[in-house]
Amino acid sequence: GIPIHYHVMVSFDLFQEIIDILGGVEVTVDTAFTDYAYPIENMENNRCGRTEEEIKKMEEEGKSDLEIYFCRYEEIVFNQGTQTMDGETALKFVRSRHGNNNEGTDFARSRRQQKIITAIKNKSLSIQTLVNPAKLKNRIPTDTVFNFCGDDRARTGDLLRDRQTL
Repeated sequence: GIPIHYHVMVSFDLFQEIIDILGGVEVTVDTAFTDYAYPIENMENNRCGRTEEEIKKMEEEGKSDLEIYFCRYEEIVFNQGTQTMDGETALKFVRSRHGNNNEGTDFARSRRQQKIITAIKNKSLSIQTLVNPAKLKNRIPTDTVFNFCGDDRARTGDLLRDRQTL
């Protein structure tokens, strides 16, 4: 494997905000897919109107979480082709774990994450963003976790400007 020496960690909210600040990112979806079990934020404890007894009975019958807790999930669809994704759509694209058409694997999810990272890099290096880099710079440091510091952190700007590095 390839060693990973450094990382930058951002919250889901900041991830979405970065993409929205950039005006969305252009991504090519290679394989269309539908995820019928994408989790809805803050619904993880919702019993979907069922009593404890109903839930227990359904679990004993071997019902899936999707059947028991239907209200916790939404269906998301990604069509094949190039499209501009806003922050919310891009987050769903990179987080989806249950897509059909072989898009429900960790490898597929990893490929989608790489596509979005590349799209963010390309858009952030576009002339529109380079003319006004403050729109990103002013927001990122407050929510960002780096596992490197000092000179390495200072060189990050140089790395981000070098399209061949990412």
